[in-house]
Amino acid sequence: MVTTVAAILGVIAVPPDRLPITLAITAPVIAWSVAQIPLYCRAGGRRWTVPAVDMAVLAGVCLTQRWTVPAGNFPHANTWVCIVVSIGIFALQWQGYGWAGVLAGLALAGTDALGVALTGPPTWRSMVAPCVYMPVEIMLTVIVLWLLAIRSIAVERSIAAAAAERETAAVSAARRAAERLHLAQLHDTACSTLMMATTVRGAADLAALRAQAGMDLLRLRADSGLPPEMDLTESLRQEIQRHPLAVRSQLRASVVIAPQIVTALTAAVGEALRNVCRHSGTDQALVRLSREPGRVQVEIIDAGRGFEPAEVSAFHQGLIWSIQGRIAAIGGSALIDSTPGHGTTVRLEVPDAG
Repeated sequence: MVTTVAAILGVIAVPPDRLPITLAITAPVIAWSVAQIPLYCRAGGRRWTVPAVDMAVLAGVCLTQRWTVPAGNFPHANTWVCIVVSIGIFALQWQGYGWAGVLAGLALAGTDALGVALTGPPTWRSMVAPCVYMPVEIMLTVIVLWLLAIRSIAVERSIAAAAAERETAAVSAARRAAERLHLAQLHDTACSTLMMATTVRGAADLAALRAQAGMDLLRLRADSGLPPEMDLTESLRQEIQRHPLAVRSQLRASVVIAPQIVTALTAAVGEALRNVCRHSGTDQALVRLSREPGRVQVEIIDAGRGFEPAEVSAFHQGLIWSIQGRIAAIGGSALIDSTPGHGTTVRLEVPDAG
């Protein structure tokens, strides 16, 4: 657009006797300035076509300035031809042609100097623009592009380093989550069964211990082959039956969700019921399952002796590793509400994408 405006001003500035030839020369320049906008958008693989025509048009402008520049309109740096050529040289550097753009710019500066010489005897005032200003313009533009390239590389490296750090952190977090899950599995299976072994008093206890050990093995092996979806209601029913408690259940008919969520909730419910057996002083509990838009909630409630959650001993870390750790690993939350003498409520809540 600047080229178009400069050419129009050049037409206005010439004397009437030069107007026809000036119009004949500037009309193609103006037409090309307007036409090249859609051509740039459609150039695709022919990316050299438009700059090549630019060079030809600008060379023509330089060599015909004896007719398009009013006599005595010097220094040359003030003419519309110099403005148009300077813009063309600047644009060539920013189009990403590297040293080819530099050479093309120098060639245009030389062509402009030749056009000035054809106009009349060359002087310092007429030659300072093509011989000094334009080469300096090319040099400064190249320096700016070089500095921008260096900064761009630094920014890209910084972005890549940040991405690598995030990836490393994600891998570490996944590893820690897997370790927590492994600890929770050990707590729910081997550790609990070993605790049972310390309380064996007779054949009945020994049979129960063997049955529990068998269930532990089945549970550990089952983690490697989960189906696409599982029924949480059915899984909780089976878990409730494993515990020697009078459990009253309020379960929905069917809650089909992702197997990882079912496994985590079932394991957390199992650990909560084991804590009821061992520590609450009651043999009754309530398990309640509810589903609302966007979330699934399970509550395990007992009316036992209760405890102070902030004072849980290291011996009873199952509340942290098995319940809270498992639920946090699937993006949920576990709230343990208990007061000495008033029972315990464990509330598990996980997101539901179904």
